[in-house]
Amino acid sequence: MNSQPPTKRRSPLACFAVLIFSLTAARAVEPGPEILLWPKGAPGSEGKTGAMKVRVTEAGDRVLSNIHKPSITPYLPAAGSSGLTRHSEATAVIVAPGGGHRELWSDHEGHNVARWLSDHGIAAFVLVYRLARETNSTYTVDDHAVADMQRALRLVRSRASEWGIATNRIGVMGFSAGGEVAFLSAQRFDSIPRSADLRSGVNLNTNSNEPGRRPALQSDRERDGSGAQLDSIDGLSALPNFQALIYPGRAQRIEPATNSPPVFLVCGYNDRPDISEGLASVYLKFKQMKVPAELHIYAGSGHGFGLRPPSTTNSQPSTGTSKWIERFEEWLADSGFLKRP
Repeated sequence: MNSQPPTKRRSPLACFAVLIFSLTAARAVEPGPEILLWPKGAPGSEGKTGAMKVRVTEAGDRVLSNIHKPSITPYLPAAGSSGLTRHSEATAVIVAPGGGHRELWSDHEGHNVARWLSDHGIAAFVLVYRLARETNSTYTVDDHAVADMQRALRLVRSRASEWGIATNRIGVMGFSAGGEVAFLSAQRFDSIPRSADLRSGVNLNTNSNEPGRRPALQSDRERDGSGAQLDSIDGLSALPNFQALIYPGRAQRIEPATNSPPVFLVCGYNDRPDISEGLASVYLKFKQMKVPAELHIYAGSGHGFGLRPPSTTNSQPSTGTSKWIERFEEWLADSGFLKRP
């Protein structure tokens, strides 16, 4: 007589759920190790040795502050990952979280986004940049946060062959304050270091003699104050090939030129007026310059929605706002940065 209890059979629905979970877990891309933008120390952070602080909210969000060693965390697509891309080399996006330049909300505006992109065949890098409005900060947005984004662009280009990335398909994405960092990097691309700017009289806000066109400034002659090139990475271009601005802060500073990178714009209808109304004006500015632009304004949404997994507190419903990243992927394909199958 068999004394073992009878085996319970799983329902077909339960088996299907387990299968989907297993496939998703197997396909999930794990991030690579954090990479310092300047291994020997970031210019302007000399003498600052305090460790980065991490605050965890009740909802489990990791919020960063006290940043003196800017870095990127890579999310590289796994072989055979899904998505529209069929290029032999991947498209890449550098993602800048927001937080009012006082802190960085690194999950729903950073790692969640990068993980989604890498799962869809797009290389992504989460940028940890220096904070200009943190209490007692000596940093500024224009001199340090933007420099961190520019260095990230150059660093990714320097390792593009190693990571299987196309150097002409590297873009930036920024949320809120990170959006300001992203669009300023697109407006001030290939700028020489600020210390040299002050000595040489270069005005980063000045366009060339051609109406509406912004000049590229010394991409191959990065100099420090003594006239020496900083390193081989700083000799590479810091021009992003496209920009995605997700409810960007201080949108009134956006001034596109005829040679600005194509732009993807997203915000919520209930966001503050400088964003919910301001992005409509920004879209028209790009259109007047004949720069490709796409704008999405989501009804019923406010500020800071980012991207959250469906099972988490504060997650969006599976419609509307949560679909913005799918629209972004489609825009990349429509713009020629991805190939449709």
